[in-house]
Amino acid sequence: MRTSHSLRTGADMPEGRAEAVPVGVKNQPRPYQGAPCLPPYFHVPSSKAGRSPWTVLSMRYLDVSLDNPADNLALDQALLDEAERAEAVVETLRVWESPQWAVVLGHSSVASQEVRLGFCRAQAIPVLRRTSGGAAVMIGPGCLMYSLVLSLAGQPPLQVVRRAHHAVLGRLAAALRQLVPEVQCRGTSDLACGDLKFSGNSLRARRKALLYHGTILYRFRLDLIEECLLPPRRQPEYRRSRPHRQFLMNLPVPADTLRQVLCWAWQGPSGESMLAACCRKGGQNVSPTAGYSFGG
Repeated sequence: MRTSHSLRTGADMPEGRAEAVPVGVKNQPRPYQGAPCLPPYFHVPSSKAGRSPWTVLSMRYLDVSLDNPADNLALDQALLDEAERAEAVVETLRVWESPQWAVVLGHSSVASQEVRLGFCRAQAIPVLRRTSGGAAVMIGPGCLMYSLVLSLAGQPPLQVVRRAHHAVLGRLAAALRQLVPEVQCRGTSDLACGDLKFSGNSLRARRKALLYHGTILYRFRLDLIEECLLPPRRQPEYRRSRPHRQFLMNLPVPADTLRQVLCWAWQGPSGESMLAACCRKGGQNVSPTAGYSFGG
């Protein structure tokens, strides 16, 4: 169920607080004080076999995009808070897309070192801060976001940062490769085709639960990233000091198909390939990379 609505508070979920704080922008939104009234969710059953490196009995799926970028970041935090406070295991896959452009800093990012603040102010592009680590990213139309809230109970691969990146991204890359064979994990937490990056990811771990979220560029204005973001000070070796416009790409896969990939990666029927799942669900293009040449 896909929705896009304004944030409304309610008492049906634990209280949370947005840590998406606008930088250098007036009229910043009020801190997040509760949870939105979410649409009904459904539990996604997962097979008992082949669920390495962790086993999920059921996972909640939310396709919820709020109108305000800060509210979207706050909802990720609220889902993590909910999982941390719940007595039973609560795991969630959320997919969303911001209807507005925004720059999102990592928890420890220095805005002046990562963002062209003058350009963002002139274009009224908010600069926000998330609770997870990593460098600044841009979100907006054409960038699909996914957020995983996973239990850490009995899951050693998720309790070490490097292994958590490997576990989550390895699983997502394996699903994407059935449609785009060139997909691979690169750097610390990137997904790329050849040496062109299309996905950046970060995490925040609490005592009982982990928030792992990332971007998937599929139809994004790459020129806007160049105009809003400075070259990062820390770069993966495979970037080779290239500017954003020469380093990034849009994955040539429609958003609805990407949603199917994400669902399949964490709940695909046992023995069924992603390609077969897309065909069964009415995917209109099962060869999305035909005629596309990836950088080498």
